Amino acid sequence: MSERVTTMEKAARLVFIPGPGVGHLVSTIQFANLLLERHHHISITLLVIKLPSDTTTDAYTHSLINSQRFQLINLPETPSTSPPTPMIEIFQLQKPHVREAVSNLSPTPPLAAFVVDMFCTAMIDVAKEFHVPSLVFFTSGLAFLGLMLHLHTLTEEENAEFNTESDVEWVIPSFANPVPTRTFPSIALRKEWEEVFVNYRRGLKKADGFIVNSFEELEPHAAQSFLHGPQPVYAVGPILNPKPKPHANAHADNADIFDWLDQQPPSSVVFLCFGSMGSFGEDQVREIARALENSGARFLWSLRKPAPKFMTPPSDYAPSELPSILPAGFLDRTAGIGKVIGWAPQAQILAHRATGGFVSHCGWNSSLESIHFGVPIATWPLYAEQQTNAFLLVRELEIALEISLDYRVDFMGEAPGVLSAEKIENGIRNLVEIDDERRKRVVEASEKSRKTLLEGGCSHSSLGRFIDYIMNQVREIARALENSGARFLWSLRKPAPKFMTPPSDYAPSELPSILPAGFLDRTAGIGKVIGWAPQAQILAHRATGGFVSHCGWNSSLESIHFGVPIATWPLYAEQQTNAFLLVRELEIALEISLDYRVDFMGEAPGVLSAEKIENGIRNLVEIDDERRKRVVEASEKSRKTLLEGGCSHSSLGRFIDYIMNQV
Repeated sequence: MSERVTTMEKAARLVFIPGPGVGHLVSTIQFANLLLERHHHISITLLVIKLPSDTTTDAYTHSLINSQRFQLINLPETPSTSPPTPMIEIFQLQKPHVREAVSNLSPTPPLAAFVVDMFCTAMIDVAKEFHVPSLVFFTSGLAFLGLMLHLHTLTEEENAEFNTESDVEWVIPSFANPVPTRTFPSIALRKEWEEVFVNYRRGLKKADGFIVNSFEELEPHAAQSFLHGPQPVYAVGPILNPKPKPHANAHADNADIFDWLDQQPPSSVVFLCFGSMGSFGEDQVREIARALENSGARFLWSLRKPAPKFMTPPSDYAPSELPSILPAGFLDRTAGIGKVIGWAPQAQILAHRATGGFVSHCGWNSSLESIHFGVPIATWPLYAEQQTNAFLLVRELEIALEISLDYRVDFMGEAPGVLSAEKIENGIRNLVEIDDERRKRVVEASEKSRKTLLEGGCSHSSLGRFIDYIMNQVREIARALENSGARFLWSLRKPAPKFMTPPSDYAPSELPSILPAGFLDRTAGIGKVIGWAPQAQILAHRATGGFVSHCGWNSSLESIHFGVPIATWPLYAEQQTNAFLLVRELEIALEISLDYRVDFMGEAPGVLSAEKIENGIRNLVEIDDERRKRVVEASEKSRKTLLEGGCSHSSLGRFIDYIMNQV
């Protein structure tokens, strides 16, 4: 891809809309940076939706710098209300602001697509108004995406119902093993969230494609399940932040953590951390403490104080509070092997050589970080899709060990009960004494994670395919035709799977996914898209007034013969020379390109922009009088030259004389 970028003539703008909250914003910006590094003709405008009283987003966005290719726009805040405005309504209220912000963007580079967070699918409607595709940035894994899409099918077509008490296991195409209902995400299991879940599923179905923070080497079965789906899926992960160097990236306040880790043997420490929203009540905290002490394992425990309100982040305990929360004497008895901390720089700790295991809530980002650094996980999910992630890691990929698969905090922050110290201790012991086969798979997954975004890796290739999708030549032609206002007949063929084999025709049902949304409806009165075309007969028809052509010599002669002006777009063989002859030498054609060239492996040099194609079409429709006169004269000469007295008639006679003289 990098070699091709320098020859591309087209630039494109993407509008990114992350979900509210700094977590969604950070991962979206990581992906944006990945794109900007990979392709120097892409620009990104990121629209920030803030929740009332959200201060962390402000602090983060103020640290970002706008550049020529990256622009950040803060949308007006939704007013604070009591009770708080539901998220689904916030997105509806933000639609006019998104519409206005996009309308005010510079027309150059042209808008190519919306990339919306997995919870912002309401903005797909706005993308359709601008006649561009919308892709969902899906921050969970491939298997979970497949589950969400299949649950839509089960509920809409089979009236299936799910609840936490069910023992039913479901066959899901993106999973190799049946998936228990109890590991479905909370949003799918609670009646009070049914409307939100329905809107979420339907939003996913409206997307033109998905960008997923995972990699095919990690989830091969799930990746395979999407190969023939109606929406393209681009697995471009792992998108991690930062690429940690523990001491260099750690804040000075965390120096004591890394000083302690530096003193521990390699791969000896079990790290307990439950994400930015994870915390436990005092009863559960004491069970965890008992489990750690009884296991004898070295540990680093990120222990957070529960927030007074659900959906607000936990805080840190003051050191003076810990003795009253933990079992009496726990800190003294474990001082030689353990350390209790507050907030933890998770990625840097996972990257440290001393870290040998991770008791985790199984948030997808945390799982990817642990996999990347080759640290085995013991699963303890809390909320969202973490139960599904835990099932995937333990049963499907077999790279994690189970403390629980279905522990679940409800939407009001209530835990289901207390996991016993014995169960937690067993999970920690299994983590410390992980079996050789599972450890081998963890190491292999880590190696794949490090290689997949390098050239030759699946995510590197998938990102290239996504860029090709954005820079899609078919959509650029469609945009050019629509913007020109010209009547058109377009012979649109499906590329062959192998070079030097002929293209085929698209089925009518395939065209809407190939062309810009609504293109066929908007151009129905002035245009027609067909497959294979009887070219000579069409050129001979009185309605045909121009020909956008590859400049094959036979095609050029046919067009000249019927007096149809050509706009040149050569592809291969001698067509570039023919284009030069027609435009510069004979001055009977107009230029879209003279030197566009498909190489011997079928690779195009890049994408001709809609603006350049539109300009060529307009020049063809409005051809100047002098050039039209030469086209008419060339047509008349073509019709007469084989008649008696014409040059070709005479030349044919001389050839016959030559042959007869050889007898």
